[in-house]
Amino acid sequence: MTGFLVDEQAVQAHRVAVGERAARLDGAAAAATHPLPPNAYGVICGFFAAVVGDVTASCRDSVSVLAAATADHGARLGECLTAYRAAEDDAAAGFAGPGVAGAADTEIVGTAAAGGGGTSSVAGGTAWASVWGAGG
Repeated sequence: MTGFLVDEQAVQAHRVAVGERAARLDGAAAAATHPLPPNAYGVICGFFAAVVGDVTASCRDSVSVLAAATADHGARLGECLTAYRAAEDDAAAGFAGPGVAGAADTEIVGTAAAGGGGTSSVAGGTAWASVWGAGG
C-alpha cells in the first residue's frame, strides 16, 4: 500500500536475533570484570598483570558500549516495524472507500488549474486535496 514491501517476519526475526546478540555481548562484558591477580604471570613477569588489567578494562568498556548499541539497534528495529505497520494501516484506510470503517470521508474541491472544478466525496481526501489544490 505504501509503495514499498517489508517482510515483517524477517524484520521481527532479525530484531530477535539482534536482541540475543546484545544479551551475549552484555554477558561477555560482565564476565570481563575479574581482574588478574598480581602473580598471574609469575614473579619475573608480574608487571604484565597491571598492563593486561588496563587493557582488559578498556576492552570491557568497549564491549559494554557495543552491547548497548546493539540493544538500541534491536529496539529501533521494533520501532521501525511498528511504524511500517501503522503506515500500511493508514494507506489501507485511504483505499477503504466512503462509509467503510476506518475511511476518512472528506469532501474535495478541485480547481480549474488542476483540471477539475467539481466537488466529490472520497476516502483519504486530505491527501488528494493537496494534489488537486483544495479551496476551489
